[in-house]
Amino acid sequence: MTPTARTYSFLALTTAVALALSGCGNGSHNAGGPASSGTVTAPAHAGTAPAVAHSAPAAASSAPAKAASAQAAPAPAATAPSAPAPAATNSQLSLVIGSAVTADHRVAHAVSSFKPAEKAFYASVSTNGKSLGGTLNAKWLYLEGKKPLVISSVSQLISAETPSSTTFTVRNPNPWPQGRYKIEISLDGKNVASQDFQVR
Repeated sequence: MTPTARTYSFLALTTAVALALSGCGNGSHNAGGPASSGTVTAPAHAGTAPAVAHSAPAAASSAPAKAASAQAAPAPAATAPSAPAPAATNSQLSLVIGSAVTADHRVAHAVSSFKPAEKAFYASVSTNGKSLGGTLNAKWLYLEGKKPLVISSVSQLISAETPSSTTFTVRNPNPWPQGRYKIEISLDGKNVASQDFQVR
């Protein structure tokens, strides 16, 4: 397939697909078990950029994408090629990414490099509860190409009263394209943390 045909196919796919998005992590962990994680399915074909996820749900379509789903059980842990320290730019929260989460919505093993066959990327954002409250947003970006491509943007209300962990998930049933990626975390529209990672 030529690069032009691939671009047109990609644009047609992204126009036809809208994903319902959700987040998780509101409240303390002592109240009846953990909150569910927000999940986004990002269909992509090997050798092409991931499909764009829209921030608002659209009417049901026959496009080959799965709607957002809640995750009740943690994914099995995978072997991580590297384990960097958590990246955070705000002293009231911490950001960790990985390929599996624990029952309390924390990333099992921090990584900065994933294999193309990984089915999901997880980001755990822990807040201390002292003064943070509002809307937490996770934006997943694919950095290859002329400008960054937003794969997913998911928002979740968080509590200002108790420490909590919020898990954001992006899924892809196909192999992830190799290259550079980034997750940006914002609180009420202000960027508060980010982390670059790779698929190779």
